Amino acid sequence: MPIKNYRIFLVTIFGNNLKSTLQDFKIRLQIAKLLSYSDRYRMYQPIPFKEFDDIAPARSRACDMRWKEMSKHLPENMNGMTVLDLGAAEGYFGLQCAKRGAKVTAIEFFPGKSRLIELLAKKYKLGSFSVITDDISNVDLIGLGSFDYIFYLNIHQHVYKRSPDRADKKLYEISKICENTIFFETRPVQFSDAVASLRPENPQPFQDIETTLKYVQDGTTFDQSDELFYNGYDLEPDNCESIPDEYDNIYRLFILKRCGE
Repeated sequence: MPIKNYRIFLVTIFGNNLKSTLQDFKIRLQIAKLLSYSDRYRMYQPIPFKEFDDIAPARSRACDMRWKEMSKHLPENMNGMTVLDLGAAEGYFGLQCAKRGAKVTAIEFFPGKSRLIELLAKKYKLGSFSVITDDISNVDLIGLGSFDYIFYLNIHQHVYKRSPDRADKKLYEISKICENTIFFETRPVQFSDAVASLRPENPQPFQDIETTLKYVQDGTTFDQSDELFYNGYDLEPDNCESIPDEYDNIYRLFILKRCGE
């Protein structure tokens, strides 16, 4: 661990309360590990429980603002409802739904983040919360059953980057398992020349949001879209590799349904 991160490590573990329970200690230790990383797997989302309000993620992606808009389209009481959180990161959105009573399945490929979700679910006795540690490209989504709501937030281009065929397959699977609503977020994406040259056989087509939105709607057959507005700039670095210089660094959020629903 870099020396400069020891202070973050210790403050995160102990916070303002040296009488933390063992469960709290394990959660804070896991968060500290994520915050101490110098690579892209550092902590990405806040923890949606007041006991951990003193902890700030290494990167903020306007989770509270996004949730405020999305939650308007979700029942306050989600007992008996099912949610799939694809590319869950630290589980912010799935945990919010679980707090409302939903049965949640989260898929996150990085073990450090999925471990944190599991610790939080255990502490708060969210017995209907399950975590799959894997790349969603490798998971048979149809085998998971049906879901009322699916979160598909800013990850389609990453699935496509790995394999266009698998990306198409994931959209087809989503079309088969989603019963109600898809929350979909995207941004303009274009490889730099240096990155594109590494895999010239797999160009990235999603250079504007409208193209990405249509691609996902066609693939899922969720052809009705309404945009949910929030501030997508929130502390996001300007030098993201996949955002071309001529584009604003902005994300857009949509709620997708099938016509007639």
